[in-house]
Amino acid sequence: MSKFLLELDKVSKRFAGTVAVDDVSLSVSEGEFVTFLGPSGSGKTTTLMMIAGFLKLSSGRIMLAGKPLDPLPPYNRNIGMVFQHYALFPHMTVEKNIAFPLEMRKTARDDVKKRVADVLQLVGLPQHGARYPKQLSGGQQQRVALARAMVFQPRILLMDEPLGALDKKLREQMQIEIMRLHRDLGITILYVTHDQEEALVMSERIAVFNDGGLEQVDSPNELYENPRSRFVADFVGETNFLEGRVVSLDAGVAAIEGGGVFAGRAGDDLAAGAQATVAIRPERLQVCRKGETPVQGHSSVDGAVSDIVYLGRSRKYIARLDSGEELVALVQANVRGLDEIEIGSRVTFSWHPNDAKVLGEKSDGKS
Repeated sequence: MSKFLLELDKVSKRFAGTVAVDDVSLSVSEGEFVTFLGPSGSGKTTTLMMIAGFLKLSSGRIMLAGKPLDPLPPYNRNIGMVFQHYALFPHMTVEKNIAFPLEMRKTARDDVKKRVADVLQLVGLPQHGARYPKQLSGGQQQRVALARAMVFQPRILLMDEPLGALDKKLREQMQIEIMRLHRDLGITILYVTHDQEEALVMSERIAVFNDGGLEQVDSPNELYENPRSRFVADFVGETNFLEGRVVSLDAGVAAIEGGGVFAGRAGDDLAAGAQATVAIRPERLQVCRKGETPVQGHSSVDGAVSDIVYLGRSRKYIARLDSGEELVALVQANVRGLDEIEIGSRVTFSWHPNDAKVLGEKSDGKS
């Protein structure tokens, strides 16, 4: 028997000759919170719909607890589903909406009543059972949708951009609620979003989709700190890129010659003389006025400030480098000594080699 609860084995989906999902393989352990992250059209929702049974596979197979899911209709898969727009029945009360999947499964009436009461308590709406969806706020409707998806105790809970219709503050509150439910219940969750911050905050692992395939599957920390492709480095968070040629490799550090000579942690596919890209997060850059000496051992580039963006707790300094490239540094507001920097000021951006990742040309392909 497989040690994984869910397994996708070379799953593909084609629509009239267009490949929407291309040879995706992924294993999910019981109790995991895995997020499918990617831009629109990358294949993440199509993959979720195949797991749910709403779309048929073109090739490959999906296994749940070691048994094939493909022959089973959606209502026999023991999988819960939460949609972005909730899909609540407007003519039914909250209690009736939540009871619906149990009634379809011919659950005993007394058991239905108890389960509905229990799950309403779980999502913090014990007094709302007699209300109709139109009488609820967006956040309350989302809680009802969650309750309905969990009430029949599914093996897996699928969530397709469930917070996309909520405002920022309510979305952040619901993120915490969903994380709490996952922690308390130990339920397996597959969550689809195009919001990088949401994925980083909520997930145990993130599967990054691009053009129908998987670019990288890793923990949030590993994805952010050690992207394996330029696409992942660019899509997950904000990143600066400097182009150049590998001039040396030593103890896991690559030196790159481009608009200067600078260094970073070497990726796996680098070779001396090859073209490469240095990826540096804005918050890892240090800013000083031209003429001041950067920290010893740091790589550095010079340029002129073209824009300063005030963000309250931090500031973005955008500079046009002497090489013609643009770099963005994010500096906390409590960092002293930068008050005299203004648009047009000459500055030096510097970083420790451990704070940059050097990616080879082959790093742009899907894994």
